[in-house]
Amino acid sequence: MASAGRITNGAIYALLALALLLVFSVDARHLRAAGEFISYAALSLALLQAGQCPAWSTCWSRGLLAALFDTGAALRDRALNRLPLVFLGYIVVPCAMAALAWWRRRESSTSSGRC
Repeated sequence: MASAGRITNGAIYALLALALLLVFSVDARHLRAAGEFISYAALSLALLQAGQCPAWSTCWSRGLLAALFDTGAALRDRALNRLPLVFLGYIVVPCAMAALAWWRRRESSTSSGRC
């Protein structure tokens, strides 16, 4: 028998999928990047629930790629005041969250006696 938490998580994902379907079918636009971010978030959550951490290389590479695209857009628009926010939002914050998850995993494994 499925637990209430699993049913709730499934219902949330189903409602999120339905919302994305309704928004983009009415709007007639495609946002393929949202699917990549949603799948990356789901896979990262699955890794964290399994007691593992997402790879640092994935954090750096995706953050750097997004920062490069947004930096190009800021330079094209001559909006150099956006560059610190781009660096902070795409590189510093995700890497800080990954470091926090790694540190938390290390703390929980040493306190419980697991290696």
